[in-house]
Amino acid sequence: MFQKITSKNDDGNTSVFAEFKKEFGWVADSLVKKKDFLVANYPKQIFIGMIAILIISFVLRFTILSPSHKGPQKNSAVLGPAISAVTKPTQQINQKMKILEAATSLRAEIQTVMFKDTLTREDSIFIIKSNRKLKQMEDEINQL
Repeated sequence: MFQKITSKNDDGNTSVFAEFKKEFGWVADSLVKKKDFLVANYPKQIFIGMIAILIISFVLRFTILSPSHKGPQKNSAVLGPAISAVTKPTQQINQKMKILEAATSLRAEIQTVMFKDTLTREDSIFIIKSNRKLKQMEDEINQL
């Protein structure tokens, strides 16, 4: 185990992987033999165990691990402030992203109206209202 391992190129000579296989190969071989022995001698028990684990996981998923729909305030007194401190920035980012998406679509609508050959009175009113709305959206983004 404490001998120097010399690694050579992949031309069939000794390599680090081959040395590790020589040193620790018996562990993997014994595990494979034990697995084969268990699978060959106890197939019904293994199948029943797998089914039992599936049933237990379904029960846990729909009872203990499911979120409570009774009320929005489920956090404990200790974890509540920590969870809100973590989720508040992500909620703000989501709000900003929604506002940015709306502003982008509004700018695209303004661009389509602006590139018309002739503008009507309704188009002018739409552009004025849209610019006011864009200004309002920018203010909301800067406030969050």
